[in-house]
Amino acid sequence: MGKFIKSLLIILILSLFVAAFAKKPVYYKLTGYTRYIVQDGDSMWSIADKYRPDGMTTKNFVNELQFVNNCNEVIYSGKEILIPNEVKQ
Repeated sequence: MGKFIKSLLIILILSLFVAAFAKKPVYYKLTGYTRYIVQDGDSMWSIADKYRPDGMTTKNFVNELQFVNNCNEVIYSGKEILIPNEVKQ
């Protein structure tokens, strides 16, 4: 029984150590919008990569753009979309 408790304590200590030094998520409060006219050659991914907040993945910002604009990944030249502005919390 003593070895079992020691093993559990070691696992607990290691877990706490890993949790303490793990990269903390960055949360964003996205407020306000910038109007953007889609240009030839633009894609939802290229726009997201260009305008995404630091620390946010392109994939997550693509999802945000899709939600805000009620559209899928296909966009067409001349379409106006809204790009959320970043405000870090």
